[in-house]
Amino acid sequence: MGSRKIIKTSGRTGSHLLLSDYEQMGYTKKYTTDKKLFWEMEGAWAKGLDYVVQDHLLAHPADVSAWDLIYSYREDMASQVISSFIAKSTGVWRNESGQHIPTDKLSMSDEDIKSEAMIHLVFKEYMIKSTTMNWASVEVISMEKLLENNYEHKSKWISIAHSDAINNIDEHRRRVQACLDENLELAKAYAIVKYDQTHGDGTYV
Repeated sequence: MGSRKIIKTSGRTGSHLLLSDYEQMGYTKKYTTDKKLFWEMEGAWAKGLDYVVQDHLLAHPADVSAWDLIYSYREDMASQVISSFIAKSTGVWRNESGQHIPTDKLSMSDEDIKSEAMIHLVFKEYMIKSTTMNWASVEVISMEKLLENNYEHKSKWISIAHSDAINNIDEHRRRVQACLDENLELAKAYAIVKYDQTHGDGTYV
């Protein structure tokens, strides 16, 4: 059987660097958003081919014991929320050589901030529970630790600087952090419910 690695991330955690690493090691990368190709991999695994899958979903494979889990997260969640908002607003997920700086500055409403904050808070709390499951192996790595490695390609694929996209970024960062603090308990409660609903069902839905 081939190796099955799944990188779980809520986004903006540097998971593309991990994908590139495994690709260089001979793994074929896939995304759970491409469901047809994802399920076609069963035959490839049986032939001994190695795959690494990037996954943003609050769900798990049917048999987690057949998978190596890599949970990719970001210690600085306020920056993660801002980065996520900028990427969605501009459509630029990886900014080649610092290009694509927005001509007009973006504005973060309270609704924007809470929407993005809850996505990342809930995912984090969900994965805290999920790492205790019976995976073949578990690795938890932060973007901050990941970037300590000497990645030649990280200088090419860089994010849009927050201050280039949003005026008064320090003020917005304080607003984001306040929102994260205020909604932590709500996110924990939602994550527990979602985990209990999906644990053991074995399908990506």
